[in-house]
Amino acid sequence: MDRHVFISLFIYLQLVHFNALKEDCNIRRIEKNSAKCRDLPLRRSGSGDLGKVVLHYYLFKIENSPYFTTGLNLTFHNIKWTRLRLQYKDRSNETFNFCREFNLNPRIHMPLDASLFYDCLWSVEHEDKEFDFKYEAFDARKKTSAGRHYILKVPRHYNLLPHKPLNITPVFMYMDISELPLMVLYWETLKDVTEFHVIVYQDGKVAESKKVSDPPNEFGQFAYSYDVGFSTSEIQFSVEILDKRCIGRCEVFKSPVINIEKSVSNRPLLIGIVGSIVLLPVFLYSLYVWKRYSLLAVDTVPTVLLVYTRSLRSHTQAVLALTKYLRKYCHINALVDELDIPLTKSKDPHIWYQEAFSQADVVLVVSSPPRTDCLEEGLYQKVDLLALRILSNKLCDPQCKQKLLSLVLPYCSSDDIPVEAKNVRCYSFKKDWNELLWNMRCGMKSFWIPKIDYLCYQSQVPGGNSDLRRHGKILLDALQIAEDDVQKRNFSIHKSIDDGNFEEVPLQMVGQFTDTSDINDLMQSLKDDRPDPETDAQEVYSVFPGDLQTMDLLDREHELQFSNEHTAKSQSHQIDLNSLVL
Repeated sequence: MDRHVFISLFIYLQLVHFNALKEDCNIRRIEKNSAKCRDLPLRRSGSGDLGKVVLHYYLFKIENSPYFTTGLNLTFHNIKWTRLRLQYKDRSNETFNFCREFNLNPRIHMPLDASLFYDCLWSVEHEDKEFDFKYEAFDARKKTSAGRHYILKVPRHYNLLPHKPLNITPVFMYMDISELPLMVLYWETLKDVTEFHVIVYQDGKVAESKKVSDPPNEFGQFAYSYDVGFSTSEIQFSVEILDKRCIGRCEVFKSPVINIEKSVSNRPLLIGIVGSIVLLPVFLYSLYVWKRYSLLAVDTVPTVLLVYTRSLRSHTQAVLALTKYLRKYCHINALVDELDIPLTKSKDPHIWYQEAFSQADVVLVVSSPPRTDCLEEGLYQKVDLLALRILSNKLCDPQCKQKLLSLVLPYCSSDDIPVEAKNVRCYSFKKDWNELLWNMRCGMKSFWIPKIDYLCYQSQVPGGNSDLRRHGKILLDALQIAEDDVQKRNFSIHKSIDDGNFEEVPLQMVGQFTDTSDINDLMQSLKDDRPDPETDAQEVYSVFPGDLQTMDLLDREHELQFSNEHTAKSQSHQIDLNSLVL
């Protein structure tokens, strides 16, 4: 059914890109068609998000043979697990089963965009049959697990042949029943087809009929969700292509029939009975704590300090929009310099940052594009250097009570996180928004603290992805404008380099866009263009109206470090250039 040795080698070759050794990757075989595989305990839900699995069918030509077979590719995205077990089971013949276990060394930390692939080749006798596909992933570092349960039908290999007329082109689909009564139907994209007609049959009758014209998800698949409810029933989906190229009407393709068992339908009653018995002692203890502590009913609002670099005005506006969204929709007291310093009595950035760091429950370091020489900074210039200096001291303090996190915006990468925060927990705005919000609000709470934040126990995170789609237009527009500005700046940098105008290239971009043959000329131009430290040092006195004596910046060394930004940049890049020459 699969080529175990080949697949093991293939996965290892993928892991080599992440500095993994051969022994860091292990695939354990579980005997096929065995009772051990059949009874493998796999939960279809869990306590954490450990990544996503995407299924894809393809046509595989058997080596040294004119014959073909059906291949099924499993792609693991956003990998956060260290062990994963999977199981295929024939729905019409439980004696046929197939299991594998994957083990990754916990020392391997996959990048956010990392993926692994695993392929299964199906024999002809298993084609056109329905299978249950289950997996459960574990993270040994956080002691969490997550699992899914899919139902699929293996297509016949000749249906995968290319260049079929559209009216007979099959739609390959599979269903996710991990979170019943909610079901999700997935099907693969077809070339130049953007509209489908989906019908849901419940007990043989049409329960729902809709046209789907939304774009596919980030994995190139269409998805359709349906809430079955709690009645015992049989569910089936049908998908039809809507396209003018079909002669007459395109063929309708149906999914396997799924029986919603009575035990699932009666789940609310079962939960009510068991919950009443189990939760009664908990309720009594909670009542006792309620009487003893007046803080129980307080709606706690975490304070989050945002630290960023004012590299582009549009980027600053995006951070301000993010701050306002956190305040309005996420029930988070977000602090940011440009909005909050003018509201203080002293209007001194140094005093404000010291107080903000002491008040914050969470310090969120936001990724920022590289700084340019021509900035559109506001009144509080270079305060990011002050914030990063305080952050460095916090990281070195073993008694630091703040949770330190970092966020990668859509137009940045993890390389744009300041070096002071390279080792803190990193989240992606596109992939980890819900997880970040939950961590900022609930992740720092201890069980024994008699203060309950009720928002931590809702089914949806306030301000999460669902709220972001409804209320986050201003934030998303600001992020898009910043992304456009970054792309324009990168284009102008490329153009300047092509035209030989190296003086217009920001120093942070030198290592990214110059060829080693131009290093000597570029180093000389950097030396000639280096600003006067005495002149730049005077800027500090006009930027910060507060007492510089309290900022510990009067001594020569710290004054130059804080104010002479261009000199520091030139020296750091000169080191990079020398290393390139060597």
